[in-house]
Amino acid sequence: MITLPEIIDRKLGALRARLKTTAFIEGCAILILVLFAMIVFTFLFDYTTPLPWGMRAFLDLVALVLLTFAARRWLLRPLARRLDQDSLAIMVEEEYAGGEKAFYDSLISTVQFSRDRQLEFEFNSPVLVAKVVLGTATKSRGVDFNRAVKPGKAYRFALWALLGIVAIGLYAKTYPENAGMWFSRQVLLSDREWPKVNELVLINKIEDLTVAHGEMLEILFRSVGKRPPRHVTLTAWFVDDLGNPVGGKKRVDTFDMEAHGTEIFSRTFDPVGASFKFFVEGGDFSSEDKPYMVRVLTRPHIESIVCDIEYPPYVTESGFPPPRKHYTGNLREPEGALVRFKAYTSKPVKFAKLMGIAPIGDAPATFEGGRIGRIGSIPVSEKEEPKPVTHDFPEGTGNVIEGAFRIPPKATRYRFFLRDVQDFESKPAYFQLTPIPDTPPRVAIKMPGKNIESTPVAEVTLKVDVTDDYGVESLRCFWLRRRETASGIEETKPVLLDWGNVSGLGGKKVNHRFVWDLSTIGLKVGDTIFYHMEAGDAKEIGGPGLGKSDEFKIRIVSPDELKHTYAQVIDRIRDNLRRTKEFQRKTRDSLSDLASEIVSEKKYDREMKAQTSLIRADQQERIGRPISRLAEDFARVMQTMKDNKIISPDTFAEFANIQRMLEDLAKETIPSVTRELERAKEKSYKEDPVENIERAIEAQEQVIDSLQGIVDRLTDWSDINDIIREVERLKRMQEGSWESLKKLLQGEPK
Repeated sequence: MITLPEIIDRKLGALRARLKTTAFIEGCAILILVLFAMIVFTFLFDYTTPLPWGMRAFLDLVALVLLTFAARRWLLRPLARRLDQDSLAIMVEEEYAGGEKAFYDSLISTVQFSRDRQLEFEFNSPVLVAKVVLGTATKSRGVDFNRAVKPGKAYRFALWALLGIVAIGLYAKTYPENAGMWFSRQVLLSDREWPKVNELVLINKIEDLTVAHGEMLEILFRSVGKRPPRHVTLTAWFVDDLGNPVGGKKRVDTFDMEAHGTEIFSRTFDPVGASFKFFVEGGDFSSEDKPYMVRVLTRPHIESIVCDIEYPPYVTESGFPPPRKHYTGNLREPEGALVRFKAYTSKPVKFAKLMGIAPIGDAPATFEGGRIGRIGSIPVSEKEEPKPVTHDFPEGTGNVIEGAFRIPPKATRYRFFLRDVQDFESKPAYFQLTPIPDTPPRVAIKMPGKNIESTPVAEVTLKVDVTDDYGVESLRCFWLRRRETASGIEETKPVLLDWGNVSGLGGKKVNHRFVWDLSTIGLKVGDTIFYHMEAGDAKEIGGPGLGKSDEFKIRIVSPDELKHTYAQVIDRIRDNLRRTKEFQRKTRDSLSDLASEIVSEKKYDREMKAQTSLIRADQQERIGRPISRLAEDFARVMQTMKDNKIISPDTFAEFANIQRMLEDLAKETIPSVTRELERAKEKSYKEDPVENIERAIEAQEQVIDSLQGIVDRLTDWSDINDIIREVERLKRMQEGSWESLKKLLQGEPK
C-alpha cells in the first residue's frame, strides 16, 4: 500500500494553515473598515445635523446588520470552508505550472495514490506508482508550497484598517470632548446635545464665586464650541442676598472680557464691594437665561479679645507687679503665666481652631446661642511645658469663644481659624506672645573667684553671689578630689559640701559667705580639689531652673612652697611701693619748683595753672590709684597667708598695721594733696595759691615718709623670712644626715 510521503503531508498542512490565517486577517480588517466607515458616517451625520434618538438608534441597527453581514461573508465563511488535500495539491501545481518546478500532475497523482489503494491495481504497475510517488517527494523538497497563497490583498485590507484605527485614536486624543459626545449620543443613546458653534463654560468652581468684601475676583470662561468666539462680553448687575436686584430695578453694566489665546477669556474685579449677578455673551452663545451669582460676604474675624492673667505663685511672691486684664491678644507676660481668654467673633461661627499654641485644662469653649463644648486638648500638668501645637475647638454656633493657655518659653505667634455658617473662612490674623523669660539663676563665685593654691590645713573663704528673676530657692556647692597615685589618677565622686543654712533664700539676690576648713577632708600635698556652685529657682513649668557657676580648682601644696610664693608677692608689692615713693618725690620736687616760680614771677598765669592740673592728675593716677590697688593686694595676701596658717599671729598683726597705713594713704593723705591742688588751680595770684601748694607739699612729705617706713618694714620681714627659710633648710639637711647616721650605726645599708 502506498502512503503519502511525510514531507508532502507536512507541507500541505502548512499551506492549509497559511490559507486560514490569511482569511482571518482579511476578514478582521474588512470588519474594522466597515466599523470605521459607520463611525465616520454617524459622526459626520450627527455632528452636522444633530439626529433624534430614533434616527440614531436606527443607524446603530444598520451598523449592526452590516457588521454581521461582513463577519459572515468575509470572516466566518472563509474560516469554515474545508480544504482537502486534492484542492491544496491542485493549487500548488497551478502555481508552478510550466516551470522547472512543475509537477505535471504528479503531486495530485501522489495524493490520490496514497488515498485510493484501488488505483494501484488499476494501473497494474506498482513499481511505476512507487517511482512516481518517490519522484514527487524528492521534487517537493525544493518547492515552497506556501507560494500558492497570495496574502497581498489581506495585507492591504489590514493596512487600511490600521490607518483607520490610528485616525480615530488621534482624533479622540485631540478632541476628547467631541469623541466623548459621539460615544454618549451614538452608543449610549443619551440626550446630550452637541455644543453650539460658540459655547462658553465657567472655569471657576461655584464655591469660588463666594468672595470676601474688598478682595479680588477673576472670572474665567473657556470656549468649548466648534469655533471660539472673537469677542466676549460680561453683563452684571448688583443684587441683594436673595439674588433680587438692588432697589428692585435691574441696572446693568457691560464689560469686555480679556482673551488669553483663543479659548480662555477673563474679567477681573478688584476689589469686589457687593454681590452681583452676571451672564456672558460671545458669538451665538449667551448664558442670560442661566445667570451666575457672585456672593460677597464678610469673613469672620476676632473683633475683640479679653485676657485674664494668673501668675505662678513664685512670681507673685517675688514682688512682681500684679497681673492686669488685657484687651488685646498681644501679650508680654512672665513665662508660664496662665492666660484665660474670651474672644468675640464678628459673626456667628460654627467651627473654630486655635493654632500656634497649646490650649490646656478643661476651660469651656462657649458659643452663645449654641451648645457648650470643651476644648479638645491633651491636659497639660502643672510641671509640663506647653508645646506649640494645634488643637481644635468643638463645633457650635455663636460668637464667643473661651479657653486657656500658658505663656510659652519662647516668643510665639498664634491665631484663630474661624468658619461661619456659610462655610466662609477667616483670613490669618496673628497675635504675638512675648514671654518675660524666667532664666536660670546666675551664680558667680566672687571669692576666691579663681584657681588658687592652699595648704592641706587651710581655711578657704568662699563667697558666692546669686541672682534670679523671681527668687533663689536653693544653693549648693559640690566638690571632688583628684589624687595622683602609683597606679594612676584617683578621683572621688562629687560630694555635697555641708555649709549649713543659707540666709536669704527666696529672694532675688543671695550673698553667701562660708569658711571651708580643708583640714576636715584629709588632703595631701599634690591633691587637687575641683568645686562649683549650683542654684535652683522656683520655676514650675519646665523647671526648676538650675544655674551653675564656673568650676575652679584648689591645688594643695606644702606650707613652705606656699610661703615662698607669697613672700615673692610681698617682695613685688614692696618694689612697687618703692617706685611709687620715688615718683612721689619727683612730683613733690616739681610742685616745689612751681611754688618758687609763682613767688619769683609774682603771677599765676594759665600755664602755671595747667602745670598744677598736670601735677594733680599725676598725683591721682600714678600715686593714689596704684597705692589703693597695692593696699587691696596686700590685704588679700595677708588674709590668704593667715587662712593657710603660714604666718604667726605677731606677723599678721604687723601686716595689719602696714595694711592700715596703706589705706590711710589711699583714703586720706593722697586725697588731701589733690584737694589742695584743686583749690590752688581755682585761685588767682592775688588769692595766694602758694598757700595751698605748700599744704600739698607737706602732705606729699607725709606720703614719702609713710612709704619709706612701709618699705623698710617689708624689707626687714623679707630679710628675716629669708633667714628663717635658710635655717629651716639647714634643719632639714641636719635631720636627713642624722637619719642616715642612725641607719649606719644600726648596721643598715646607707
